Amino acid sequence: MRVLHVGTDTGWVAGLLAHRRGSACVVSVEADGRVSDAARRRLHAAGLRPTVLHGDGTAGDPVGAPFDRVMATCGVRSVPGAWVEQVRPGGVILAPWGTPFSGQRAPVKLVVGCEGRSARGDFLRLPELMRVRGPSGPWPRHAVYVREPWPVSVRRTRTPLGAADLTGRGPYPVQGFVLGLTVPATTHSVRRLTDGSVVSWFYSLGRDRSWARVSWAGDGGPGVVCQWGGRSLWDEVEEALGWWESEKRPSADCFGLTVGVDGSQAVWLDEPRHTMPPVLH
Repeated sequence: MRVLHVGTDTGWVAGLLAHRRGSACVVSVEADGRVSDAARRRLHAAGLRPTVLHGDGTAGDPVGAPFDRVMATCGVRSVPGAWVEQVRPGGVILAPWGTPFSGQRAPVKLVVGCEGRSARGDFLRLPELMRVRGPSGPWPRHAVYVREPWPVSVRRTRTPLGAADLTGRGPYPVQGFVLGLTVPATTHSVRRLTDGSVVSWFYSLGRDRSWARVSWAGDGGPGVVCQWGGRSLWDEVEEALGWWESEKRPSADCFGLTVGVDGSQAVWLDEPRHTMPPVLH
C-alpha cells in the first residue's frame, strides 16, 4: 500500500508511516524547504528513508502516483482534484477540511469511486491543525471594510440570540463549522472584553465588502446588530443557526463531502443526495 502524506513538518507522521508500511511505500510533501530538509535528516538518523519532497502538497506527487492513501496533516478549504486523480479506485483520502468562517476543521474520510473521477465520505471530529499554505488568502483588513464615521445606511437592529449561540460551548463546538457550510464566503472574529461584553465582526469575502457587527453586554441582554452592504450577514447567520436548530443540531460527523477530479465540491447532510446548504443557497 503506497501512501502520500501532505505536511511533513517534523517528520513524525512520515516516520510512523514508513515504519508501518516500509520507506519505499511513503512519499511526504512539505511546502517549506528548510522544514523538509530538517525532517529528512531526522528520518535518516532514525533509519527511515521515505521520499521527502519540497513542494506544493496540493499538487500531490504525479511522479509517484498512483497511491492507495492520501493523508494530510494540514487544514484545507478544498480537497484538491489532484489527490482524487492520484489515488486508485477504492483508495482513501483523509484530510482536515474547513471554511473561511472559522478555524474549525473536521477531518473528512473520502473513498475514491470505482471510476476514479470522484471521491466521497463523511466528516469526523473537530480538531485544530495548521492550514495548508497558499490558497487561504490574507485576513480581511478592518479599515478596508468599515469607514469612520459609519455610513448613514448602516442597518441597526437587535437579536434575541446570545453570544453562546454563535460560539457554542464545550471543547469542540460545532457552530463555527456549520456556519461555514451555510454562510458562504464569510469570515468572522469574536472578542471577549474585560467587562464581560462580547463583540463579533463578520466580513464578506466577496467584492461587495459587506460587514456586520454584533455586540452583547455582560448582563446577558439582547445583542445589538449593525450591518452594512449588499449582504445582511447577521441575518444570514441567524437563518443558518435556525436551520441547524430545525435539523436537531447535527454534529460534524453527520455531514459529508463529495469531491471531483476537477476540484468541484459538494457538502451534504446525512447522505449525498441532501446537498448542503439545502435552504440557504
